[in-house]
Amino acid sequence: MVLHTSLQNMVVKYIYFLVTKRSLSMQKKCIEDDYGVGVCEYTSGDVRTSRSVEEGVLRCIDVFKRINILINCAAGNFICDILNLSVKGFKTVLEIDTVGTFIASKHVYTHALQHTGGGVIINISMTLHYTGTHSQIHAGAAKAAIDAMTKHMAVEFGHTHVNVNSIAPGPILNTQGIHKLTLTNNQEGPNELLDALKESIPLKRLGTVDDLANTALFLSTKEANYITGSIIVVDGGHWLNGTSSFLNPLKKSSL
Repeated sequence: MVLHTSLQNMVVKYIYFLVTKRSLSMQKKCIEDDYGVGVCEYTSGDVRTSRSVEEGVLRCIDVFKRINILINCAAGNFICDILNLSVKGFKTVLEIDTVGTFIASKHVYTHALQHTGGGVIINISMTLHYTGTHSQIHAGAAKAAIDAMTKHMAVEFGHTHVNVNSIAPGPILNTQGIHKLTLTNNQEGPNELLDALKESIPLKRLGTVDDLANTALFLSTKEANYITGSIIVVDGGHWLNGTSSFLNPLKKSSL
């Protein structure tokens, strides 16, 4: 996702999505209507393919004339232990998460950020590789590489006033991530698994999408312009308890 914003007061003028699935015309309308975004546009593409991403970046520049912020948030994940994980499955996750982040960052920086006097790149990571997590070697390896790339990009892009940081979410309520990793659809009503998960978090609650959005918003403001190469953990202190795993224990025990 790339943004053209008024960074002084953080009024979002334009949002541009590169998506890989079905039409997002309804989401586009909701963003424009509900959040007051001036224009929301999207195109389909494959983040694993350099040409596809570059075409999306150039289209964004053609429509909006510039890019201020890049948020790398494409991800693929599933539960699978090492012995049952295919090489293809392992590579696919790395191609979406890691290679996709590299490709998007390179094209946005090359075609936009290095020419506009600065900007922001935010990479979405995770915490599952901090302590090691059962059945997540593919996602952990991909996100660990993204954290490393964040630091390398911060060093290489800093001279053009481009800030590069990662956000590492923990368990976030009502997201595909927590649904896939806990194998539960009921994320708001009574749920023994989610109640136990909340108890393992020092702040005693699951995160919300607003927690992540507000972190990204801060990293995009002038107040954060001396922060670069950092991984900002947004997990309520969850991983500090010695585990970053929130897999369904019933599923985990059956592996």
